Amino acid sequence: MFKNHQKIAQQMPKKLLVFMIAVLLSTQFLTAIPTPTSHAANYFIDVSSNHANYKAISTLRRLNIIRGFVDSTFKPDKELTRAELLKLAIAAKGIKVGTPAEARTPFKDVSKLDWFAPYVQFAVNTKIIAAQQNFNPYNPVSRVEAVKIFLNLFAIALPPTITSQPYFDIELNHWALSYVWAVKFRNLLPIDGDLFEPEKTITRGEAAELTHRLLAITTNKVNRYNDDLEVDFSALVITDESEPKEARDLILDRAYVQIDELTKQSVEQVRKSTVNIVIFETDSKQQQAGGGSGIMITQDGYILTNKHVVGRGAEAAMVLYKNNLYDFKIIAVDPLFDLAIIKINSNGFTPAILGDSDAVEIGQTVLSLGYSLSQYDDSLTRGIISGRSRTITASGGGFIETLSGMLQTDAPISPGNSGGPLFNLWGEVIGINTAIDTRGTNLGFAIPINDLKGVIADVIATGELVRPFIGVRFVTLNALIARGGNYGSNKGALLMPGLDGESAIVPGSPAEAAGLQTNDIILKINGIELDDANNTLLNVVQRHKPDDELKLLILRNEQLQELLLKIGSKTAPIPTYQPPPEPTIIRLY
Repeated sequence: MFKNHQKIAQQMPKKLLVFMIAVLLSTQFLTAIPTPTSHAANYFIDVSSNHANYKAISTLRRLNIIRGFVDSTFKPDKELTRAELLKLAIAAKGIKVGTPAEARTPFKDVSKLDWFAPYVQFAVNTKIIAAQQNFNPYNPVSRVEAVKIFLNLFAIALPPTITSQPYFDIELNHWALSYVWAVKFRNLLPIDGDLFEPEKTITRGEAAELTHRLLAITTNKVNRYNDDLEVDFSALVITDESEPKEARDLILDRAYVQIDELTKQSVEQVRKSTVNIVIFETDSKQQQAGGGSGIMITQDGYILTNKHVVGRGAEAAMVLYKNNLYDFKIIAVDPLFDLAIIKINSNGFTPAILGDSDAVEIGQTVLSLGYSLSQYDDSLTRGIISGRSRTITASGGGFIETLSGMLQTDAPISPGNSGGPLFNLWGEVIGINTAIDTRGTNLGFAIPINDLKGVIADVIATGELVRPFIGVRFVTLNALIARGGNYGSNKGALLMPGLDGESAIVPGSPAEAAGLQTNDIILKINGIELDDANNTLLNVVQRHKPDDELKLLILRNEQLQELLLKIGSKTAPIPTYQPPPEPTIIRLY
C-alpha cells in the first residue's frame, strides 16, 4: 500500500503535490483545532470544559507538547502505552531526540523503523528505564510505573526516609514507596480517598494531569493559577555525536536536589504548625521582654517547646499564632531534656509532621524556622547537619544542663528560635532548636525528635512526663577520650563525679541499689553495646520504661561483671512565675 502511494507521489508534478498537501492540512488538521480565544479554549472535541483533566490537556496542547488524533479527539480515558509515556515525558521536559534511523536500542521489539525508537534510546542512555530483552512499547503503563519515569526524568527529589504510609495500599516495604510519597506530598495526581491503586493503568488524561503539575512546580512554562504564562523550551539536542555528553548532563541534572522548590513547599507546610511564644517583663503581660518558638503537635492545641522558654512560668508568656494571642498552661516539663509541653485552650490547628531523626545524615540539608530576635516571625534559615550525638553543657532561663545526643547544624539559629523546628526538605520535623555555642559561628544544636516521640505520646495520654531514671553521672567513652586515661575500654559509659563534685552515683537511686560504683564502665545493656552514636547510655535507657529490669555488663578494675538494675522514674516540677533574672552571659536561646 505504502509503495503504491510512493510511486504515485513520485509521478506527480512537485507543485501539484505541494498544493494537495496544503489542502489536506488546511481542511483536515487546521480546521479541526479551533483557534483559542483564551487558555480555556477547547482543542479536542472529546475534552469538554468540565472534564477532570481539561485544564491540563488544554495547556499541554497549547504548549505543543501533545497532539490529538486525526479526528480531532484526544481520547483522554484511553490507556497510555509505554511508548506514548516516554514521548510525553521527554517532550514535556523540552528534550529533542534524533530520528528513528539514528536510534540504537538494546530491545528486540524496537527497530529503527519505529517512531518511538529515539525516545527509547534516550531513556536507556539516561537510565530512565533499564535495558532488558523487550520494551513492550504497546503495553499499557501502570500508574506507579508512570510516576517513577516522570519523577526520575524531572529530577524530583525523593525523601530519604519514610515512616508512614502515604496510602493504605502502599506498604512501607513497597518498592515505589518514595515515589508515591512524593506524589502525595506534592499533589501531583488528584487521588481521592486512601488508595493509590499502583497497578491501575494510567489514562492519557491522567498522564496529562501529572505532566501539567510537574511543569507547574519545576518550570515557569505553566502556572497552576494562570496558564496564560508561556516561556520557550530550552531543548537538549540528542544526536549520535552529542548523545554521551547530553546523557551525562541529564543524569547530573537529575542528581541535583531541587532545593529551592522543596524549601518553599516544606516551609509552607511547617509554618502552619509553628507558633511564637511571647515573654513579658512581668505577670501583667504589658511589656514584651523576649520570646521563643514552639511546634503544634496536635489539633487541639498541644505545643512542644524548650523548658527554658517557659522557665519563668505561664503567667509571664503567651502563645502568638496567626496574629492571635493565647494564654496557655504548662502541662509537663522534662527532667532530662530542655523540653516542655504546653497547651492552649482551642482547637482546629495543623499539627507538625514528625520525621525520623535517626535517619538524618551528616551533610543533609535542613531548615530552621522561628521567632528570631523575638521580632521577626517565620524567620527561615538553611544549613546542613554538621554532626550527630553531640554532648553539650548549656545554660539559660534558670537552667544548667548537660544535653546528650544532640544534632549539630550550621543553619543560623538566633535568640527566639529556641523551641522551634529543625526540619528536612520534606517538611518533617527532625529536631527542636535548643542551643548555640557563641564561641564559634553557626554552631547550633537541636534535640532529635525521635528522643521526644515517646514523651509526647505519654504526656498527651496521661498529662504527665515521667522519665526512666537510673541515677548516674557519666562520660561517654570513645577512642579520643580513652587516649587520655587508662580506662581499659574505648567504648561505654564511664561513671564519674560531676564537675561540681557531685557523686557519680545518686544516693538512693536505682544505680546505688544495683551496686554500681564510681569509675565503673557500663559496656552493654541487655546485650546492646554502648557507643557514642545512637546507643549512648542515655539513649538506651530512655527506650525503656520505669520498672523495666536491665542486665548490665560492666568493667570494674579490669574485670567484667554483670549486674541487674530496676529502672526508677523521675519527674520535674512545673515552673511557676519568677521575676526576670539578672543579666548574664548565656549560650542557650
